[in-house]
Amino acid sequence: MNPKQIMLILFAHRYIAALVFVLVVATGGAFTWFTPKTYQASTDLLVDSRADPIAGAVVTGNNYIATQVAILQSERVAIGVVKRLRISDTPALVEQWRQVTQAKVPLENFYANLLRKGLLVEPLRSSNVIRLTFEGADPKFVTAVVNSYAQAYLDLTIDLRVEPVRQYADWFDERLKT
Repeated sequence: MNPKQIMLILFAHRYIAALVFVLVVATGGAFTWFTPKTYQASTDLLVDSRADPIAGAVVTGNNYIATQVAILQSERVAIGVVKRLRISDTPALVEQWRQVTQAKVPLENFYANLLRKGLLVEPLRSSNVIRLTFEGADPKFVTAVVNSYAQAYLDLTIDLRVEPVRQYADWFDERLKT
């Protein structure tokens, strides 16, 4: 079959080809128009792998990164995000919580679990960087959630490093008194 014959066949079926083209464009336009907009925000966190001044050990490797990913996905960090976002100060969200749970589940835990479902935490290959991504309908809220997750994670890692020092200091103070 030569190119001239192909063009003659297409010309003979030009109305069907035009109808198919219009249907595809109309379907694509309707899908785009009626699909709700979603926004995605992401941030990268650099995981500190320097020597621990208390234990004296160097913390590196895939196990350490996997541990940090698990911490980021934990309910404790998500509750910190809920507190930072001040969800308990929003009457509409408190009412929604009451209707869904009949106040049987704590407000922080309910919204923490909802936020955890929308969060994607992935370590970047061959690096100490973890990427946080959150998706939602409101761009300001999505950005606030990702930033709050990053800050809550940083606060928790500082607490995890400082708490043993506090315990040792208390123990030494008790020993000093005796």
